[in-house]
Amino acid sequence: MLLLLGVDGPVLLAVTTAMVVMASSLAHLHRSKLVLSVLDDLPRMTLTTGAVVVGYLALVPRIANVPEPTMARAATAAALFLTLLVTTRAVVYGMVNRRRRARRIAHPAIIVGTDVVAVRITEALRSDGAYGLQPVGMVGEVTSETGPLPSPHLGGVATLPRAIVDLGVRDIVFAFSGPPDAAMVKAVRHAVEGNHQVFVVPRFFETMGRVHQHRTEVIHDIALTRLVRLSDRSIGQGLKRGLDVTLAAIALLLLAPTMTVLAVLARRETGAAIHRQTRVGLRGRRFSLYKFQTLMPVSDDEGAVTWNIDNDARLGSAGRFMRRTGLDELPQLVNVLRGDMSLVGPRPERPHFVAEFARRHDRYEDRHRVRTGITGWAQVHDLRGDTSISERVRFDNSYIDNWSLWRDITILARTLPTLRRPQPQSRDVVTAALAAAGPVGSGRPSTAPLRR
Repeated sequence: MLLLLGVDGPVLLAVTTAMVVMASSLAHLHRSKLVLSVLDDLPRMTLTTGAVVVGYLALVPRIANVPEPTMARAATAAALFLTLLVTTRAVVYGMVNRRRRARRIAHPAIIVGTDVVAVRITEALRSDGAYGLQPVGMVGEVTSETGPLPSPHLGGVATLPRAIVDLGVRDIVFAFSGPPDAAMVKAVRHAVEGNHQVFVVPRFFETMGRVHQHRTEVIHDIALTRLVRLSDRSIGQGLKRGLDVTLAAIALLLLAPTMTVLAVLARRETGAAIHRQTRVGLRGRRFSLYKFQTLMPVSDDEGAVTWNIDNDARLGSAGRFMRRTGLDELPQLVNVLRGDMSLVGPRPERPHFVAEFARRHDRYEDRHRVRTGITGWAQVHDLRGDTSISERVRFDNSYIDNWSLWRDITILARTLPTLRRPQPQSRDVVTAALAAAGPVGSGRPSTAPLRR
């Protein structure tokens, strides 16, 4: 194929090989699967072949002194490449399937669930080794209505972390058919963060079909969703950090004149340009968050436990303008460069409120699995100001669990319009914050207006 396309040098060979690898990766041809079928992969292999040939025709003749091949030669090269790809994959799949059926390749797996769906999956995996998973036990509650289990019962959901370690399991199938409760969600998150391969039976799995084939597996008649492993996100997280540093540096350069003016105004009005405040970030670590000083607190305790100063009579015109427009947050771009924060993530909070909200709201501390951000999924949905903390927790954890680099880009694009909208109000968080806030050690609630 390469000779037909005119690839006869090491540089062109490297470029063409890179295009093949990239196209295969985008088509998810490199991922391991439970069901190995060349026919299932054929559409994606065809698209990969077309992408490589089109990419070569569009790119290589422009970067090297190589004549563009005729359409006939390009078509012939594509046919040969596709034939080679299909043949190679068929041979490899055949070898792997034989070893799987002979149980020479069998990854131990724990099935989470004890109902009819879990039993069907366990029986299917035990009867057909071609899936490559060997159930070594089932986890879940057993009641008087639970029938005989086809695999040893290891205990309730709480025993899952210990069972994973004891049995050396890397694959977990969550086969609950109803809506998951908090304990089940926690178990799924623990398995994913442990870099295990996690499969989940989605609700309405009967209608899933072959949607998103690179993430959907089918065991007999039951569809499973393959969750993204923690190690698979490492490249994306590196790109996220690169995006943070690049955009933050550019923004600081472009906004330097504006920030200089704001710093001068803040210093004239409050006596200080920058306000440093302790916040809680990644894995509960504390850091100093930078903001333009909009009001000089009476003491450090006031700044640590007062939820909001937007309606404080001590605010000057410059401070009120900066808080209303969000310009007081611009120095946090320095926090992004330092690695304390990201451009997108859950908003960081002060230690006093972290302790209170963690006590009052389930999964609040799960927000600290990633770097906190200047903006986030909750903020672009107007969950800022005096809005529900419990809703913010749900949005923040949803963002983390379903993170993608493209979602970060869309959040950044949607942030500016939210700055023009007024702050929403919610008595839910106001009441909770009033009960929680107050001078440290005083035991008295603060009467300060509330808003983060």
